[in-house]
Amino acid sequence: MDFKEALDRIDELIYLSDINTYELLFVNSYGRMYFGEPSKGVRCYKYLAGRTTPCDFCTNEQLKNEPSHSCTCVRRYSSVGNILAHDSLIPYDGRLCRMELAIDMDRYAAKLEGGPQGDLATERTLVECYERLTHATDPDLATNKVLGVLLSYYDADRVSIYKFFWDEHTVSNLYEVCREGIVPHIEDLKSVPLELLSMWVDTFQKLGKDSLVIKNVDELRNDPARRTEYEFLRPQGITSMIGVPILNFKTEGLSGFLVVENPRTHFEMPRLLSEVTEIAANEARKGLTIQGLKKRLYLDPLTQAQNRAAYNDALARIQGKEIPVGMASLDLNSLRRINEELGYGCGDSLIRKACDLLREVFGESHIFRVDAGEFAVLWEEVPLDVFSAACARIEERLKEEPELACFIHVWGVREDIDKLRAQGEEAMKAAKNRYYARQQSAERPAYLEELLKEFTDSRFVAYLQPLYSVKEKRVCGAEALVRRMDANGGVHPPYEFIDVLEKQGMVSMVDYEIFRQSCELLTRWRKVWPELYISVNFSRVTIGEPDFLEQVDRIVSETGVRPGQILVEVTEPSQKMQLEVMDERLSALKERGFSVALDDMGTEASCLEMLFLPQLDIVKIDRSLISKSENGQREQAVIAGLIDMCHRLDISCVAEGIETESQLEQLEKLNCDRIQGYYIGKPMPSGEFFERFAPVENLARGMES
Repeated sequence: MDFKEALDRIDELIYLSDINTYELLFVNSYGRMYFGEPSKGVRCYKYLAGRTTPCDFCTNEQLKNEPSHSCTCVRRYSSVGNILAHDSLIPYDGRLCRMELAIDMDRYAAKLEGGPQGDLATERTLVECYERLTHATDPDLATNKVLGVLLSYYDADRVSIYKFFWDEHTVSNLYEVCREGIVPHIEDLKSVPLELLSMWVDTFQKLGKDSLVIKNVDELRNDPARRTEYEFLRPQGITSMIGVPILNFKTEGLSGFLVVENPRTHFEMPRLLSEVTEIAANEARKGLTIQGLKKRLYLDPLTQAQNRAAYNDALARIQGKEIPVGMASLDLNSLRRINEELGYGCGDSLIRKACDLLREVFGESHIFRVDAGEFAVLWEEVPLDVFSAACARIEERLKEEPELACFIHVWGVREDIDKLRAQGEEAMKAAKNRYYARQQSAERPAYLEELLKEFTDSRFVAYLQPLYSVKEKRVCGAEALVRRMDANGGVHPPYEFIDVLEKQGMVSMVDYEIFRQSCELLTRWRKVWPELYISVNFSRVTIGEPDFLEQVDRIVSETGVRPGQILVEVTEPSQKMQLEVMDERLSALKERGFSVALDDMGTEASCLEMLFLPQLDIVKIDRSLISKSENGQREQAVIAGLIDMCHRLDISCVAEGIETESQLEQLEKLNCDRIQGYYIGKPMPSGEFFERFAPVENLARGMES
């Protein structure tokens, strides 16, 4: 049964309209019978109310802002009567729509004795019961509220719901609402033997009656056929009662009964109870139908995973909540080519295979198929270590088929979930571009082909800027800074190309190349300059890549460098990378023997919170602070305090941007450990750096060996 056919089977008005344009997209058969066939493109307010503008009570804006994307209200029309409307926001035919279920309350009221113009109190009670059933999201709460309405209407002592347990031959009191001062009996009426109420079963099941009215329980005492019934009722203080059957809305079989005990008014209205049970059954039936239909709207038919509409709703649900969230994305490679060359059946098998892999690791509730070959993972309230372990399992499986798909993951505690999603999208773009870079040019996007040509026609080399030890009064290390050498021998600084590479997700290719060159230099110079260290920069994107540590390990193994001679520089990640994630990556680097430096301290790129990280060995004070240090005592006090704080944390300090001798002397007085800047030396080719700063006393020894 398709979506429209299922809605056509519901005997109440249901229609769908575009949430933004009000265009009527669908009306079920009940609505068409009442209002006629709609013309194409007609607005819902024109079709239903003959208006030229949206109705005053329209819920479109409310649905957009309501977290549950649903609401229920009563509308009273002079021409139509009492309508109870239940509205939901759902995706339909690629559009966001309002689905309204409009229940004609007067249709139910007309079934009561007296008709629609009869007992006004009875009709109002019926409407209130319906509102209680549809407003509450908690079924137990809704049921108790309805029983409370009936208690008031009948002015009774108790109103209860009993359920039959046929396999156990028992009946139990599941719900009970009592008049003030009346002792509850619900706990005493569990697993009551069915034979005590056999008369009721016969009345409802065999005789098919729709109610059982006992005006005087004492009259049952002298009836041998009902003596057992009397002995069950009278000890509970029941002197009179009204009971109606409750039918299972799926099987239509007897499921239980609704009882009003000791009613003082409306004894002649058992029909109201029957209508309430019928309404409850209809609501349950309609609710399950609509719930099932909405579930189908949120499921991908090929994989039975949740779809993009469900993903968007899940994101909206957690927007504004500052909770830990893990997000991952798996994007199949070359799906279009597989569909074209091998057929869509093969492509579909590949999609199902990817979905099964994610389902096996993350479970059904966390995965979404958001595009043809792309899946998203959204995991709320998950600790970093648990999420990272799950992602590691996916990465390990993908190593068996490295060309199957690109997989990335991010984690964070963010109030704005869109920022975390943007970080993930950036990481996926980087992963896809690295994949395309390995493929034949025919498979690459045009923009990437042009960029790769520029990349392959150029050479990226490490220029070294000296780091000077204030205490030892000599160059003790260097920072590796990237330069691009074009085909004509021109040298280009990073500001001309790094931004482009970052936007296209290819900066890691340069990061790893400079890291490799630095490792090779240290290995080559080890005998002559064993104490030399080189600091290298990894972009935030590179550090966040799933295979970052694997790539680092491979380069270290291939070059034979000693990790202790490498200083990894990082900047403050709060805008792009959660501190916990940075902590995890830095711990892994420290375990491998690398040292870690915090770069750009004193700018918006770094903050004091980063000093909480226990892995830090060095803090580099940004040139913007150093340039102000000669302005006065306040500026000097700030730098002095920063240096002192770092020393208290057993962290060394490097001052960047030193351009004058007076700055050097001042920082020496402030006990700064090392300096870097044009006063010592500009970034230069590695050969020039070695000739100028390598220890002379070791050169001869190095040449001899």
